[in-house]
Amino acid sequence: MEMQSLKLVVTDDDLAALLALAPPPGDPIEDLEAGFTPEGVAVSGRYPTPFFPVAFETLWQVAAAGPVVRAKLASVRVLGLPGNVLGGALMKMIRDAVEGKPGVRVEDDSVVIHLAEAVKPHGIDLVVNFISVRLSEGAALIESGPPVS
Repeated sequence: MEMQSLKLVVTDDDLAALLALAPPPGDPIEDLEAGFTPEGVAVSGRYPTPFFPVAFETLWQVAAAGPVVRAKLASVRVLGLPGNVLGGALMKMIRDAVEGKPGVRVEDDSVVIHLAEAVKPHGIDLVVNFISVRLSEGAALIESGPPVS
């Protein structure tokens, strides 16, 4: 299967449905929400600790690059305060969670999704060339073009 052209609109409601289908592994995060903004994908919630749930907010910048979509951690806030020092710990948690999953890997401060590798175990042979991701309040427009020879 080869994608020649695709315009896919993903909304905040679509993100909510994806989070419900595939929640993060480990301890359940309370009030987990994700949404599109012009700056990136905002993810927030409350992480359980032995003492009390700790509120967090992250912002992920999204970019398209050929066969992959990259989400770079742009900012972290914990209890309303900048928590960039926790970015490394967060990326390690994500790295551990996606280890061994086809098509998903962590590189430095980014999560990289290679769609063709992710769907291959499901018997789908796909070639895709992502050319852009445009974000707005409440939605993302993801575009692909003809594969690069």
